[in-house]
Amino acid sequence: MTEVSPQPAAHVRLGLHPHRARITCDVVTLSPLHIGSGVFDDTVMPPHTDDTTGQMVRPALARCLRGDGDGDRFFLPGTAIKNLLRRHTATGHCDELYGTVKNDGSGAMGAVLCWGGLCAKTGPVEDAPYAACLKNGGFAAARTAIDDATGAAANNRLFFQEMVPPGSRFPIELLVVADTAEALRTRTARLLGVLKGLGDGAAIGKGQADGQGRIAIPWDTVTWEVRRLDRTGAFAAMDDTITPDEDAAAAPFAAARTWTLDLTCEGPFMVVDSSYEAPGNGEGPQLRTQTLNGMPLVPGSSIMGALHSRMEWIEACNGHEPDDPDAVYSTETAPARVQRLCGMTGFRGLLQARSVVVTAASALPWDVTSVKIDRFSGGPFDSGLFCSRTYTGTSITVTLVLENRGTDAAQYGEDAAFVEEVLADLADEGLMLGHGTNKGFGWFTVTVREEKSSQGGS
Repeated sequence: MTEVSPQPAAHVRLGLHPHRARITCDVVTLSPLHIGSGVFDDTVMPPHTDDTTGQMVRPALARCLRGDGDGDRFFLPGTAIKNLLRRHTATGHCDELYGTVKNDGSGAMGAVLCWGGLCAKTGPVEDAPYAACLKNGGFAAARTAIDDATGAAANNRLFFQEMVPPGSRFPIELLVVADTAEALRTRTARLLGVLKGLGDGAAIGKGQADGQGRIAIPWDTVTWEVRRLDRTGAFAAMDDTITPDEDAAAAPFAAARTWTLDLTCEGPFMVVDSSYEAPGNGEGPQLRTQTLNGMPLVPGSSIMGALHSRMEWIEACNGHEPDDPDAVYSTETAPARVQRLCGMTGFRGLLQARSVVVTAASALPWDVTSVKIDRFSGGPFDSGLFCSRTYTGTSITVTLVLENRGTDAAQYGEDAAFVEEVLADLADEGLMLGHGTNKGFGWFTVTVREEKSSQGGS
């Protein structure tokens, strides 16, 4: 009599990992976020007159990624989430949790699967630049390229990025798989430890070095359930008592130095809101500062750009040749110090703004009236008053991080010493930001808090 072999278990027949943990949590934006879609749309922004040709043109807007059918909700892709998790996981656990990719085809799938998340809630944007014309819960951030020769905003170099506002929420889902219950618990504990560490904030998307893309995963939003695939193909509940392994979390860099700057401007300050159209009757201001939720909207790129200019000036005072603005990073030629700190094409700078937070400003903007000046005669126009809507009492807190990506210890020490020299100069001389600095706008005093060491630069 022939012996009949028993039917294999359902998970063997299906080739599935029988033990699984489903984790859900929320990603909350702390600063403006841009996850690019690769689409530059020239049909959204209002037209303006080109200063060179005199013709009406529509600037292109770099659109954010969207994921639903009608393209109306922001989308946070699973690849961005997985990369974020990998950067904040201790090296010894990365391959097991997230897999490996090798050119010879010997890579392996990781134990963690990530799904992207549609935005469930956007933060308030009623007064943000271009929010009215976008009509989708986002706003457009305008950035201006700086002319290296003059240090001022370059002519016709304004470009726009669509932004997810702070206070937006993305529910996401993760799946952990394993062949045994013990392995599942170990892997889930490690991933939960990483998620718990992200409650203090991290960065994703574009402009991370300028303080953009700061997000957090509040621990009170993290939930999980553990299941086992039985022989019938159904998932049976398991004990889901798991203690997060916080030792599995790690900052993406082995060492970093951190400085906190307190910037205060008692007088008028404004970053021009290019979406504002002055009323034709002359009753309103001709220029208005860009605003978000009743406070000045200060791009981190403005602050980092001002720091970059100050660094180049100090290097010039120290007898160093200016950096080549068109230089491209090469492994054969080490970047100059300012390029190493502030970045260049192909290389992200070591000095980054971890966060830029406006902590105070006047409750009511101040309309500053000045006289238009004839550029040819240098005299005032007759009845040519010009009004700018500014803020006073603006305070900004900036956290700077100097990363260490395996840099030679001596060079890292020299870089840190140079940053301290620059910050000492800022504390002595202050920093000018925004529009109208040549007439007294945006003159900030700078207080540098005690420098501290940290274990990473996230």
